[in-house]
Amino acid sequence: MSHYTAEIAWHPVFELVTSLQAFMDPRLHKVIDLGEAWRARVRSGLGPALRERLHSVSNSGRVETVIGTSAALAWVWYRLKATSNNATVEDFLAWAKGLNLGDLFSIMSEMAPPGEEVRRDLEAVRDEAVTVLQAWHDHFFKDLDQAILSGLALEADSRKSVASAFAPEDLVEEV
Repeated sequence: MSHYTAEIAWHPVFELVTSLQAFMDPRLHKVIDLGEAWRARVRSGLGPALRERLHSVSNSGRVETVIGTSAALAWVWYRLKATSNNATVEDFLAWAKGLNLGDLFSIMSEMAPPGEEVRRDLEAVRDEAVTVLQAWHDHFFKDLDQAILSGLALEADSRKSVASAFAPEDLVEEV
């Protein structure tokens, strides 16, 4: 018997975070279809300021923190805002940037693994994550071929229609 649940959730904001992670984490290049050639092509199209910012985040070892914070915020925003209307990536970025410290602490406390404390520099981490996501959106994501996002949305809908036929473990394996 399973002790957890699994569901299919899709929104462009998840693709924003995932595409940034795919770009910033070279370990993923071996297991994703995009690979190093995609990263090099995207990197050449980014402005020097964004390339330097991403390089700085990577070299300082903050990639996991930036991506983890971004993913947690995206998930909470999706649950609170995205399912009720036609919320956009821009709406997410404005929401994340505008979170007061109390709400931010509450969100990150909920998302933290059991026994793990919320970072004391939470506001600075959020600010860095939102700044990087905003720049990534402005210089890469907003110009992404909409057919890609449409295809991903269709795939998610297709998977949702059969998800209830699987136990959570099997759904994860299937997807």
